[in-house]
Amino acid sequence: MSTTVGEAIVKLKADAKPLEQGLTQADSSIKSKAASWGKGLAGLSAGLAAKAVAEATGAVATIAKKSNELYASFEQSVGGTETLFKEASDTVLANADRAFEEAGIDANTYLENVNSLAGALMQSTGENAAEAAKLADTAMKSISDNSAKIGTDISMVQNAYQSLARGQFMLLDNLKLGYGGTRGEMERLIKDASQMTEEMEKLGVSVEADNMDFGNMVNAIAVVQEHMGIAGTTINEAYETISGSQKMAKASLDDFVRGLADPNADLGKLFENMVKSVKTYASNLWKSFKRILPNIANMAGEIVGELANALPGIITEIMPVIVDSIMRVANELLKATPQIVDALLKVALNIIIQVAQNLPQLLSSIVTAILGIVNVLLQPDNLLLLQQAFLELLLGLVRAIPEIIVAFNEAMPTLFDNMIDTLLDPNFQLMLLEAGVELFMALVEAVPKILNSLIEAWKKIFGKLWEVTKNIFGSFAAEFGKGISNAVISGLNKMLDFVEGVLNGPINAINGVLDAINAIPGVDIQKVQTIQLARIPLQGEAAMATGGVVNAPIHALIGEAGPEAVIPLTRDTGWAKAIATALGQEFASEGISGAHTVNVYMTNEINNKLDINEVCREMVTSIRRAI
Repeated sequence: MSTTVGEAIVKLKADAKPLEQGLTQADSSIKSKAASWGKGLAGLSAGLAAKAVAEATGAVATIAKKSNELYASFEQSVGGTETLFKEASDTVLANADRAFEEAGIDANTYLENVNSLAGALMQSTGENAAEAAKLADTAMKSISDNSAKIGTDISMVQNAYQSLARGQFMLLDNLKLGYGGTRGEMERLIKDASQMTEEMEKLGVSVEADNMDFGNMVNAIAVVQEHMGIAGTTINEAYETISGSQKMAKASLDDFVRGLADPNADLGKLFENMVKSVKTYASNLWKSFKRILPNIANMAGEIVGELANALPGIITEIMPVIVDSIMRVANELLKATPQIVDALLKVALNIIIQVAQNLPQLLSSIVTAILGIVNVLLQPDNLLLLQQAFLELLLGLVRAIPEIIVAFNEAMPTLFDNMIDTLLDPNFQLMLLEAGVELFMALVEAVPKILNSLIEAWKKIFGKLWEVTKNIFGSFAAEFGKGISNAVISGLNKMLDFVEGVLNGPINAINGVLDAINAIPGVDIQKVQTIQLARIPLQGEAAMATGGVVNAPIHALIGEAGPEAVIPLTRDTGWAKAIATALGQEFASEGISGAHTVNVYMTNEINNKLDINEVCREMVTSIRRAI
């Protein structure tokens, strides 16, 4: 059937040149008519239609031109093959049809290369055309295998074979087989190959140790490459590697395009070869993608993790810059507000005037359109169709209800059984428990960090707003702004109190359970640390989380970063004496006496639940270690 298609192509045009000219003329004619038709069509649709017709015709002409060029070259190569290989030309042409797979090249390239070697091969075989055809195929496979395995450009390998056919040995080292570019090295290669009996038997060839004919060289190189594991690389890579299957797909595509203009081509077979090659190429690409995808996923996970860890710091760093930029833009917008309002007002007034002027016509058009739609819908035929459609839809739903109910009833027992089995599965219950614990612990760890980062950012935002307010509006307005700002901050701090209470409720319950468990002798499970969220200081307040000395009345924020102690310095309320007494008692109980000078650094956190005696015991422990 493909031959009939080829014959039809030939009957349409006598040869390649008239076909190309005819398609070119058709292209010009259709483009011209498309342009004239486009003038009679309205708007964008007509232009797109004309363009699509013109481009489609141009694509057909391009394919036809490429097909005829390939066929013209192939036809010339076939003529050369028939002349050089005589009665064995059919064998050479059959080998060329398989070259896309076995040599990674299209049929025309195969013929061009074997024709260049034909003279030397016929001479070395005593004009035995069948033997010469076999040697030519061996040479082409060896050339392709060498290039695919070693990575040498295939043209360099082809040049090496052509130089050997002329009795020149300088390019022998292009093959990278361990033999230099001299006659003596070629003799050594042939001698080595003649001793590789297993390889010769596998390939079905023989190598004579003292024969320097070109045909003997071709067999010797093939044997050495078989010994080195190079033979068969092309066809293996065609089905296993991306680059090999890509070469096979390209070669089969060239063969198919050439066959479109070849009256003797088996288009069905060429198309089958092309589809097989493209599928192989796509399959190798997919295998590679499946290998790459997990690595991409792992890398993406690592990147997301790093971003998540860095996000609080990034937010803290960039928020002041963003706030500063927003304030600058806001200032500029405020300065330009009169001009902006004036321009918008003019635009709005113009729109209103235009709408008012065209309103009667617009309303008339709308009413006409609505009446037209209603009139169409109320026509007897349309009403009948609507009625039929509604009834069909309703009947379809009614008919489907029993089937839906039956299917639902059949599925529900299985669904419930599966749900119950899953819920009762100890492994599933353990998995849920573990996941819940991990999620809770992650939240306990992450929520304070996120909230504290946001709080720090809000501190900077309110501080910046405070400075801008003072700079723009002066002291009176600043005090007014301070009051509003502090009201907002107080509200936010109360929200933080609520959030902290909500988060610490479950933690305190868990710690209560742990206290009961830890009462068991020998059990000591570490309790979950309660969450302490930082508070936003009011404007004008001093945050005392890092300590300090206050010499005058001041509003201070205390406990915003954890428990703190406030101790008067000039008015003794008994705390100093109490600490001294407790220290003396602890020294006596530890057997420490005499005068000592000890520097004490308290590194342990003093919990607000510890009384003075517990604080002193901590200090005495540190002093005892120092003494």
